[in-house]
Amino acid sequence: MDYIRLNNLEFYTYHGVFSEEKKLGQRLKISLEMGLSLEKASVSDNLDDTIDYTKVYEGIRKIVCGNKHYNLLEKICGDISEYVLREFSKVINVKICIIKMGVPYPGISEIEVETYKER
Repeated sequence: MDYIRLNNLEFYTYHGVFSEEKKLGQRLKISLEMGLSLEKASVSDNLDDTIDYTKVYEGIRKIVCGNKHYNLLEKICGDISEYVLREFSKVINVKICIIKMGVPYPGISEIEVETYKER
């Protein structure tokens, strides 16, 4: 199994359960690991034989920064996983990690959720 990883993508969002999160917003860091075969691309040097990670990034940006409001990081992970597996047929599995920075709750500085999905 080979992997393509997009690490520490940063977005400013207004997702969350607490009203402060919805009003003030916070940073999300998202990392993504896609399992697939890169054997053909390692020989051909052709983008068609791998995953265009700029398209992956744009899809994630649209999910996270679009008009839909999310209460839970778990749901954002689920929507990103669904998007990647639907749009990129070469991907066999996907691991998503989201870190919410600056949680507006005393004693918690950040929250991390990680999910794994496969075909």
